[in-house]
Amino acid sequence: MRQNLAHSVVMGWHNALLAELVVALLTPARAPALGGDLIQAVTRGDVAETLMLFMLVTATAWLCVRLIEQDPSEAT
Repeated sequence: MRQNLAHSVVMGWHNALLAELVVALLTPARAPALGGDLIQAVTRGDVAETLMLFMLVTATAWLCVRLIEQDPSEAT
């Protein structure tokens, strides 16, 4: 059950990020949150910022999955 919940959270995160990317493409003057920052970095060709933002997305998704899959008896 926890694996299904973790999968749902990660899929939700990815869908939210894709929605932000679409909004950023449609309204470039209004860049929302992480998705907007990511699309702006990609369009500017800023490789370092793009990699940092992708690492942030990956780390956040990993943290969500880790928190969900953690056994409650292990929590201190």
